Amino acid sequence: MEGSQNDRLAAYDALVVGSGPSASAIAGGLAAAGRRVLVLPGSGVPKPPEVPAGPGVVCVADSVSEALASLKTPRRVLLAPAAHEDVEVLLRPVCARLEPTDMVGDLSESFFREAEQRASLVASTGQRYVGLAVLASRTGGDSVYLASGHRAGYEGMKQLLFGATGEDGGLMPFMGGGGAAHMVKTAHETLLDCQVQSLVEACRVLAARTRVGPKDLAAEVGAWADVAEGGQTPGWWEQWSGEGLRMVPPPGVQSAAWANWARQTAMQFSIAVPSLVAAAQARVLRTAYVGAGASAGADATTPAGLEGYAKRCQEALAAAGAAQVVQGLALVSGVSEGLHFGTDVTTVASGWHKAGLLSPQPLTAARDGLLRGLRGTDLVHAEPVAGLLRSSVGSLRLLLIDAIQVGSPCPVLTSSLVYLDSLALLAGKNVCGTAPC
Repeated sequence: MEGSQNDRLAAYDALVVGSGPSASAIAGGLAAAGRRVLVLPGSGVPKPPEVPAGPGVVCVADSVSEALASLKTPRRVLLAPAAHEDVEVLLRPVCARLEPTDMVGDLSESFFREAEQRASLVASTGQRYVGLAVLASRTGGDSVYLASGHRAGYEGMKQLLFGATGEDGGLMPFMGGGGAAHMVKTAHETLLDCQVQSLVEACRVLAARTRVGPKDLAAEVGAWADVAEGGQTPGWWEQWSGEGLRMVPPPGVQSAAWANWARQTAMQFSIAVPSLVAAAQARVLRTAYVGAGASAGADATTPAGLEGYAKRCQEALAAAGAAQVVQGLALVSGVSEGLHFGTDVTTVASGWHKAGLLSPQPLTAARDGLLRGLRGTDLVHAEPVAGLLRSSVGSLRLLLIDAIQVGSPCPVLTSSLVYLDSLALLAGKNVCGTAPC
């Protein structure tokens, strides 16, 4: 074990197992908070990860047995593998040497079904599994640690990450049993993917209707994203080319796997999430994140005209965002009920809110509605979501009419409106309440 003699003789607060960037990040964060941390790289790693030290201590262990013998009890182990590392290979030798009161925190970037399997493995050997799915803040704030699994293990991990009192300031909400944390993160990334696709669809129509130049369009849409991301300049506008506006996914949108999960899960649990499925299909058709060029038949627009039409686009995105947030929460609720996770959607909405999910206005409205005791599709017809829709759903209809006229496909925005109207028919009223939209 590397480190001074005093370091080797001292008891350590946690063991971080893995070789990925997350291992360095979590070890450095704990050291900065004054913790004494051991790092155990995965097998086949030629050198230990570079770990920034702080007021605490970071040492690299030579073996699992040596590392576990140096930990305070109950022992806390954090799995933070690199993308190429097999989590099961890292986990099994650790579990074989732990006691029933010890805790295993799973920080792997995994599909929630895999997290469920690890939760079962840890439980079978008697330890306390804690799933930890990290949502990186999009507003420059602290990351949110979604947690699930063993409740007592969760409390122990909170004390490790946030101090002896466990006061986390809402940054480590408990999502329920088993792999619920990874499930909620998967839903979060799926919803984010859907909302970014909506943003690009609106850009397509805006470009085709106004024929503004790339610079003006980028400035206008960049301002939307700036508002959506809490005042932070977005880093995911890539370039404008002859083919249209190109975007790269914001941090956290991993791959098509997130979006495909929505489609598969919706079918398995009979949950209506048409907008999330449409985003998945857009990826399959390779239209995701790519805007069409300006229509040759469109009239050029003055800056004042651009500002007015941009307002319509923003209102349309607010209406679509409300439909998508409700679908995302319905997805979480349905999966939780089907797998008996016991996840509270109010807590989910608050966690997403703290992470700075795009479309904060619809998310805030949904969260406030949930706090008033509303559930499921009732959110669409009750304040404050209904108030948001009253002022915005008309703009969504008009934007889609324009999209048809200029020949710009908007599968996610269209499915969002269809979702709202379908719920209205089921409820016997339109999405704005009793007055016509």
